[in-house]
Amino acid sequence: MKLLLLKNNLIQGLSVIERGIGESSNLPILKSICVKAKDNEISFVSTNLEIAVKNTIQGKIIQEGEVVFPFLTFYSIVKNINAEKITVETREKKVFVITDNYEASFPLQNEKEFPIIPQISQNSIKIKTTTEYFKDVFSRVFVATQYSEIRPEISGVYFYNKSGEYTIVATDSFRLAEITLDNQKISGVGDVSVIFPFKSISEIIRIFSFQNEDLEIFLDETQALFKTETKQVISRLIDGNFPDYKGIINQSTDKDVSISLSRDELIQAVKLISSFSGKANDVIVRALQDAKVVEVYSSDSILGENNYKISTKTKSLPFSVVLNWRYFLDGLKIFKGDDVEFRITERPVLLKSPQDSGIIYVVMPIGKS
Repeated sequence: MKLLLLKNNLIQGLSVIERGIGESSNLPILKSICVKAKDNEISFVSTNLEIAVKNTIQGKIIQEGEVVFPFLTFYSIVKNINAEKITVETREKKVFVITDNYEASFPLQNEKEFPIIPQISQNSIKIKTTTEYFKDVFSRVFVATQYSEIRPEISGVYFYNKSGEYTIVATDSFRLAEITLDNQKISGVGDVSVIFPFKSISEIIRIFSFQNEDLEIFLDETQALFKTETKQVISRLIDGNFPDYKGIINQSTDKDVSISLSRDELIQAVKLISSFSGKANDVIVRALQDAKVVEVYSSDSILGENNYKISTKTKSLPFSVVLNWRYFLDGLKIFKGDDVEFRITERPVLLKSPQDSGIIYVVMPIGKS
């Protein structure tokens, strides 16, 4: 194999492939990449057995081939080379990296040891969107999920459609985020009910951070393929049933309290008040009888106490609730609108925004004030 590549193209391609490099010392081959040059296409592939990443880059193929070699050594060399053009060729069971004034060589790996990349079923479901929209909505619900070996079904993002609407949901059992997706920005045919793993979504968001492209998602019973013109990511799906959460969101009684607040001011209040929060990260949000002011308060026997008063846009019934300020702040940040609706039910606190009508964030109280 012999390739002539531009450094910038190579750097960008390797930065994408890096997301799939394995860290296991038990399988050192996962720290390598497979490079294939054939049919006028140069592709780089990596896998950590959780996801497999393929990236196609531009370059000149002088001699076709398929080889496997260590990623970190190659990436380190390429990043530090000053030349614009780089020749990569293999001979005598070595890979050579050559410029006008530099040459390096290191051993090739046994390509038969490199894992076989799984293929998506021909009968898979196809969904169309863009990388920009995918990153936007998935990164917003992503704050509510957390890796769990005990409960793998909540270690990811639940993606489903019902009555023609696509919805994504994430929860760690202490908070929950749900977004009903915009049908103008996502489309597909067929019923969908899958759970994307926490780690996979995290890496996919980073991989598609470079530019906005058309994105196709293919789903079968066990795997998902995320595909653009130059990039492909294959991820396993989580086997399990996502919790039935609708009862939490839809429950409502005449004792519910709902108020409208400035989102930016509430974010500022939580950030300030958290300085005096205790080990439980607790803050109190409360209002007095017929008040048009909400108070955010925290205290600690050693640090002291502080409070922040916010004028509400609607008159409120009296309430007092204790929240984890980190979870509360995470929820406020997933909205983009100026206002947020703060609703206290018998158990959870719900956040909504009139400017972000498809988003709901739920946070569970951690005690009574």
